[in-house]
Amino acid sequence: FETYDNIQPTDDDNEESDKVTWISNDVHDDGPEYSDIQFNHTNTMLERFLALFGLRKFRSNQQEAINCALERRYHLFVFMPTG
Repeated sequence: FETYDNIQPTDDDNEESDKVTWISNDVHDDGPEYSDIQFNHTNTMLERFLALFGLRKFRSNQQEAINCALERRYHLFVFMPTG
């Protein structure tokens, strides 16, 4: 099992690869901020969701992830089970 502490840099390492470390230190769940809120895009999003997929309800955390992405306030990383 390797952690960041015991990985030694190599000659081909560059600054870009080091950015993963600081991203992992700033991870938090913004989901509640984007749930049950009416955004400017909400009605259009729900209409297209129904028209394209025939569904009326999102799975857990899907709507929050879409709201966050459409609001473009944060960099977004979503990790969800595929089922």
